[in-house]
Amino acid sequence: MNVTYNKKAFLLPSSPWSMASFHAMIEPEGACHFRIHDCKGGIHLWNDLTVQSEVSEFIEKMRCLAQAAIEFAEFIENNYVHINL
Repeated sequence: MNVTYNKKAFLLPSSPWSMASFHAMIEPEGACHFRIHDCKGGIHLWNDLTVQSEVSEFIEKMRCLAQAAIEFAEFIENNYVHINL
């Protein structure tokens, strides 16, 4: 398999205080990585895309992570946006 992917970006590119970023990569041999980092730590999700069950597993991981992030953002938006701190 020679389909590759490599994308990196800051999550808040205009912020001089945030180092939060992600890196999504598929290597030529099929290893798939998704990393999220900030200045204090990070996570690294990995699967081998040459194994069909791992393809499905990685898709499920990414969709679950995306849905959890959306739900959490909506909770914060609904409960904290209008609070005067």
